[in-house]
Amino acid sequence: MIIKYHGEAFKLRLLEATDLGIKGFLQLDEQQAEKMDSLADLEDEFWYLDEHGERLDSDALFAASPFSIDTPNGEVKLLLRFHNMETGEIRFNTQDGYGGELFKWIRSQ
Repeated sequence: MIIKYHGEAFKLRLLEATDLGIKGFLQLDEQQAEKMDSLADLEDEFWYLDEHGERLDSDALFAASPFSIDTPNGEVKLLLRFHNMETGEIRFNTQDGYGGELFKWIRSQ
């Protein structure tokens, strides 16, 4: 599987993919690891926050996310949830798997 980060393609050994998320291991050689690092260095550290410092709502958050996959139905944005830099293990949420009803309830309190 290919994961895109800021539009650049990186290979992922897929372990699990559901409507809720993706789990796998990035398979980066030294050059790819350097490329990913250079993209991360250019990234706005607070891309996920609005102008008031609040977390973006779900639609805006996924639209702003630098991670995506290409599917037969077009691009699907992903939200990075976990990345072990040593092993390459990585997990993403899809928009369907992000938050859900519990998250909505917590945010309303």
